[in-house]
Amino acid sequence: MHGRNVALEINGMLDAYWSDSLSKELESHVRAGATAISLDLSRVRFISSAGLRVLLIYLKQMKAIDGVLSISAASAPVQSILDLTGLTDLFLAPKTVDRDDDIDGEPLDVTDVTAVLYRLGEGADSVLLIHGAESGESKSADHPIFKYPSTCIGFGIGAFGGGERNFGEYLAAGGVTVCLPADGRNRADYMTEDGVFIPSITVYSGMLCETHFDTLLRFHAGERTNGIEMSRLAQLVLDQCDSTHAAFLLIGEAVYLIGAALRRSPVSMEDMFRWPEVREGFIFTAEPSHEHCTVAACGVVSRTPGPYFRKLSTSETLYGHVHAVAFSHRPLREGVVDPVRTIRELFDEEDLRGILHLVHDDRGSYQEQSRFHHGALWIQPVSSVHVSGAGNERGDWKSARV
Repeated sequence: MHGRNVALEINGMLDAYWSDSLSKELESHVRAGATAISLDLSRVRFISSAGLRVLLIYLKQMKAIDGVLSISAASAPVQSILDLTGLTDLFLAPKTVDRDDDIDGEPLDVTDVTAVLYRLGEGADSVLLIHGAESGESKSADHPIFKYPSTCIGFGIGAFGGGERNFGEYLAAGGVTVCLPADGRNRADYMTEDGVFIPSITVYSGMLCETHFDTLLRFHAGERTNGIEMSRLAQLVLDQCDSTHAAFLLIGEAVYLIGAALRRSPVSMEDMFRWPEVREGFIFTAEPSHEHCTVAACGVVSRTPGPYFRKLSTSETLYGHVHAVAFSHRPLREGVVDPVRTIRELFDEEDLRGILHLVHDDRGSYQEQSRFHHGALWIQPVSSVHVSGAGNERGDWKSARV
């Protein structure tokens, strides 16, 4: 393997048995971020329909990320099958990776991450709205309704249709709002903006941030590392912003996730963070979960503590709040990609595996957090923060510097 280019030499037979081995090998390279894969099949004695199916599956995956899967050489039996099935031109025609980006990337000078920075243009000031309900508020409490168009990101605890008894984790990005009700069914619902309709959700506690993403950071973990920690990515976000606070949208492949999700609505608990309510009200990942899934996450990170900002690591200068949605694996295009389009492709074409509030697990010497192989980070400085509830007059987005 050289950079993102992979050359594989296959020997023997590509029948139903051995095609599984090829599939696993191709999958490992796609997950590692390969964008061009070349196969030497000159020593393959036989290829069955199962083998052809594997080639077509990964050809489609590579095309989806503007990548290439090609056959550099074919034995006579393989060439005959390709000719008979009309697949010769798909695999043997000369191919190049066509990049359509008109923005040059700037390599980032960091030692532990391979990163490229894209400047997307002049951003505008972004405002963060935080609503914080008191634990145990009644069903009749005046919970606000947040609308989430594609120009906003947000996350927190909420419910569709005013179903306060089913408050659960939610996330909004790219014009899609998804919520996992804490009703025991473990089935998430989502709503998508369609040009006229804008998704809305009744919020128990949550954040809404305008997005004027002016920076895209593409990151890739080193080959000999166990991925990049969430706190390291959060630090990279802040390093690119001349601001105390920053918002981000992340789409990438997770090594695994560490987090928690509500299992009971907070309106049914006197204090959801008090023992034993916290144990009964939340599901915590007892061990790393959602390994090698594609993840869409959004969050706000800060250099200082504040309402609903939690420590992301042992650092005393890194705080934030991050929610993530896990999907079945989907390769991500290289270079500059459209976050709205990518988010909607995930919801439309992949399996939704779960929603988590990502946390830093600091029990004893464990000290674990979510880690990522590679992906994209859209970054936005936050210029001001407005807080409602949690001691402020409800309904009044009372300005408060966090």
